[in-house]
Amino acid sequence: MTCCGEREMPPSRSKSDQFQLRLPPGLRDRIRNYAEREGRSMNEEIVRLLEREFPPPASIKEKLDELLAVVGLLRHGRTAEFFGRFSEELFSTLIDVANGKVKVDEEVRLQVQSALEQWSEADRENAHMRYTERMSDKEAEEFERTGSTAKFTDPDVFPED
Repeated sequence: MTCCGEREMPPSRSKSDQFQLRLPPGLRDRIRNYAEREGRSMNEEIVRLLEREFPPPASIKEKLDELLAVVGLLRHGRTAEFFGRFSEELFSTLIDVANGKVKVDEEVRLQVQSALEQWSEADRENAHMRYTERMSDKEAEEFERTGSTAKFTDPDVFPED
């Protein structure tokens, strides 16, 4: 039996796969309208979004295979074209390991998480240093104090010292 434009659930699905959900006012209509516009049922749209937001964990082998494919391209002289992609894939893999999306031993996950935190802190410090190194001492002091590089030039509001 179908209702409200919904398609029947395939017989292969068991009752345990079903889940009753209370939606806030208006959300059901927004989902239905969007799903209809995209040519999907509400169920298909909800499942699609949930699967996108909660993907199955990747194995370390799958991630390494992806990285090695990019390394293969780099080794064959396509450095400029693929270096950015490689660094993005590598960073993404490390984040996925740290967040538990890639299954590894807990000790390895914690080591990767710690290394990423240390790298992120050092990267922030380096970015801050690169940003402030071109400032005068007065500008750098103001930036440290306010977090802003805004320059106010109205002499009536901000008289010179």
